[in-house]
This record gives sequence, structure tokens and C-alpha cells, in this order.
Amino acid sequence: FLRGGDGAIYFLFSLPKTLQDDYALTRDLVNNHGIAVIPGTACGAPGTIRICYANLSGDKLLDAISRLERGLTAALISSRSSSA
Repeated sequence: FLRGGDGAIYFLFSLPKTLQDDYALTRDLVNNHGIAVIPGTACGAPGTIRICYANLSGDKLLDAISRLERGLTAALISSRSSSA
């Protein structure tokens, strides 16, 4: 779902059941994929991540989206293989 407020430019992204540890996921995204997001738990929304996209040029935004996609895909694949 999307949530915003006065001047807020971010997505609040709901995580699948296999990725509910939003703190672990945010650590993995920053350490392994160079993407800094906020764990939803820190914003009162456990099981989500907050993705800010303010002040990014078009090229930087596309690069960030690509790295985020790779990081989330890797985390999802890893979580599925560890729960199997």
C-alpha cells in the first residue's frame, strides 16, 4: 500500500510472509545491494519497508530501483530455499 503525508515522498512496501524480519532485510539491502531503506517496524508498521524516493534524478532513480529489485529478489529466493 502507499502512504504519504505533508511533504512525504515514500512508499510503504508490504513484505511477503517469508520476509517479515524487516530489520534483517534492511541490513541485507544496505550491506549487499547499496540500498538504504527504513524498516517498517521503526515507523510503526512491522512487516514493511519504507522506501524514500525524494531528490533522485531519473537515472539515479532507475539505478536504485534496479538494485532494490535485485536485492528483494535475492532475499525472497534465499527465504524460500531456507524454509523448504
